[in-house]
Amino acid sequence: MILSVFVGVVVAMTVGGGDNRLTGIGRKAPLLSIGDADRELTLDEMRGEYVILNFWTSTDAVSRVAANEYSDWVAEHPEADVSLLSVNFDTSEGLFCEIVRRDGMDVATQYHVAGAEAEAIRNNYALHGGYGTVLINPQGKIIAHNPTEAELDKIFRA
Repeated sequence: MILSVFVGVVVAMTVGGGDNRLTGIGRKAPLLSIGDADRELTLDEMRGEYVILNFWTSTDAVSRVAANEYSDWVAEHPEADVSLLSVNFDTSEGLFCEIVRRDGMDVATQYHVAGAEAEAIRNNYALHGGYGTVLINPQGKIIAHNPTEAELDKIFRA
């Protein structure tokens, strides 16, 4: 629990402290299109549902812990009408795949991006100070930065 609070505070200084013109509460979530030859996804395709959009890297302990906590929370609350979209910025896709496997994260919710695609996402989500998470409502608007498990429980009455 203490770790969760610590993670929330540290991560809150990242996405929440970014350029509020891009990711402020009440703003429409910036465009996002990710994928590879096997699967592709845009944030617009998820319109109509709540989305936890998490950004992380395996070399940043705080964001890796948060990625695991969000993955676990979604798995433990199937009744919550929310989808997880977790975006990893590791330079090595092999490392990303190994961490997802070792940590037992749902591969269907995890995406790896690198290079110009990663830089574009960092710019669109003002991620220059670190990594973090936004909660997006069914209308595509950001309603929370780095929500804690307790906040998710309250929002989704889990």
